[in-house]
Amino acid sequence: MKHTVCIKTPPERSGNQSIPDGALAGNGDLSVILGSSATGMRVYIAKCDLWKANERPDSDGGIKPLGYVDFEIPKNLYEHYHVEQRMDEGELFCRFAEGENFVQITIMVCAVKNDVFFDVSASSPELIRDPQFTVFRCNADGWNETRQDGIHIITRVFQNDSLAFPCKISAGMRAFSPNKFVLTAATNFDSDTFETDVESHLRSFNEETCQQEKREHALWWQEFYSKSEFKTSDEQLELNWYACQYHLAICARNRAFPPGIYGNFITTERVNWHGDYHLNYNYEAPFYAAFSSNHPELTDGYTAPLEAFMERGKTCAKEYLNCKGLFYPVGLLPKGLFSEYRDSSPEEYEKMFLGQKSNAAYAAVILVMRWNSTRDTAYAQEHIYPFLKEVGAFWEDFLVFENGRYVIYDDAIHEVPYYLEHFNPRTYRKHIHAKNNLLSLGLVRMVFRALLDISEALDADTEKREKWRHILAHISGYPTFTKKFKKVFRYTEKGPAWNKTNFLCLQHVYPVGQVDLRDKKMLQIARNTFFTNNRWFDDNATNSVFPCAARLGIDPALILKNLRLNYKKFQLPNLLMLHGGGCLENCSLTAATLNEMVLQSYDGIIRIFPNWDRDISCSFKNLRADGAFLVSAQMEEGEITHIEIFSERDARAVLQNPYDRSVLSPDKNQIYTDRLIEICFEKNQRITVTKA
Repeated sequence: MKHTVCIKTPPERSGNQSIPDGALAGNGDLSVILGSSATGMRVYIAKCDLWKANERPDSDGGIKPLGYVDFEIPKNLYEHYHVEQRMDEGELFCRFAEGENFVQITIMVCAVKNDVFFDVSASSPELIRDPQFTVFRCNADGWNETRQDGIHIITRVFQNDSLAFPCKISAGMRAFSPNKFVLTAATNFDSDTFETDVESHLRSFNEETCQQEKREHALWWQEFYSKSEFKTSDEQLELNWYACQYHLAICARNRAFPPGIYGNFITTERVNWHGDYHLNYNYEAPFYAAFSSNHPELTDGYTAPLEAFMERGKTCAKEYLNCKGLFYPVGLLPKGLFSEYRDSSPEEYEKMFLGQKSNAAYAAVILVMRWNSTRDTAYAQEHIYPFLKEVGAFWEDFLVFENGRYVIYDDAIHEVPYYLEHFNPRTYRKHIHAKNNLLSLGLVRMVFRALLDISEALDADTEKREKWRHILAHISGYPTFTKKFKKVFRYTEKGPAWNKTNFLCLQHVYPVGQVDLRDKKMLQIARNTFFTNNRWFDDNATNSVFPCAARLGIDPALILKNLRLNYKKFQLPNLLMLHGGGCLENCSLTAATLNEMVLQSYDGIIRIFPNWDRDISCSFKNLRADGAFLVSAQMEEGEITHIEIFSERDARAVLQNPYDRSVLSPDKNQIYTDRLIEICFEKNQRITVTKA
């Protein structure tokens, strides 16, 4: 199957403050987003590290677009709009044709260089006009533009005393061959000599350079997609699974500037929430499927804003709560900045934290996922464990031990809207002074279980383990109550009992993964909660609703039916999902759901096709299971016909027996009939499982 999206209508949302609907391409740092102009097609250009570093709430700080390239297309041709978002190739193909007349443009953002290629052709030479390159210049502190020898270069600077760090970008464009154009861009974060680098690169660029970069580009995408594979007889599901990989790959490869709410899909000078890192789900959600899809490398930059804020996070914990460890606000900017910095008065500081104590712990969800799925001790020692230790130190201080259990006080499960002009704390008293909110109880379990696991793997901090075990053994249980005659999870033990507008009642199941679903009573409570909540069309938490449904064993036909309804109701032409006000948080939706339907390993047991619709043929290759296992399998006509497991380390795996009688290769002499099969792997060993 060729994974291409055909778009037949011109973009309508590109150029506004929210999610764009035009076709997308990029290399994980530099991106292009298609829009429209008065004279034809507009190609917006954005870069991950182009930020105005102002954290004042009344400022225009945040991520900024670079500019745009306009192509003049006759109106009668542009009305016949045809754009292909070719995700396999990482390029856009645009054709505007009426009868024998046409203009055709291929756009490629090189996967290995910050170069954008435009290849233009037409039915007659007079239809081709040189594209016009424009850089946004609103509120810039410096500006320079040169045109020489056919090279157009613009430099834009954000640098003044009110900014936490300077950001400078140079971008240039030229024709390097008849009707072929290249645009390149670099910032002061790429190189100290970024301006001269751009000019020298453009001057030396020629057809040979272009062909070499195209070869490297094709190889990169080929290798990217070879890391995992998902095939199914349902073409819509398969296309959307690959879109999840594509969307993340084109915005998440700059290790110092990972994607915020809008990634690098920026088409206007001001996007909502400054395009920041919202820690109470928006920042984490795009990465939910990165590990199960076997793309942990796309999370390499995830820790950058978290680590940069650690010193300020410690200061916040001490100053505001008199605690050790990390206390993080809802929103961050890069390099250790608040999204909106307020003063330390009680009326102001809560506008940054919105009553929540859990943001640093929620940020740890992706780190724990990475550890569980890769068991990479070097990465854990450098990035995961230091952050988790400080998160744990906060909860050691903040938890209250009373009557034989640890209790969480004054921690809101939902954002408390301190930002309202006439905020009345009495109205939200139950939220502000909640006891034992459900999500934080799950996050505390996750943090201390991961700390114990990693400390043992690293042989570190043995003296701390007794305390961590004590917390896990005595943390308060999840609150429950009866709703609609069924026992369900209660949002807090004391405080809000229920909420009709989100899915926080089950995020301790997914993505936090801290409910033992082998306990039939607990599983039933979770299922009751799921159907009582009934959030198939959630503005914010769709990204966790569907994979949670798969994990709970909800009817797979029902899951896929509602997934398709979400496509119909919320999906934009570029396959992004328009839920609420964000952008990237649902780019993992399909992959996280389908991966969970065909492979589960959250509790140390590998399950193959645990919750798949058996009327749909499916195969997958190298999906990642917890424990650092890569799993491949195939289902035809409702029967599992192939299973293969590869271990990246010396390890023990527990496999739920997919057959009544199973044979493991290379040892074909033993037949396994037990429900669970224990397999001892050597590093880089591969075994197959077949029906006896």
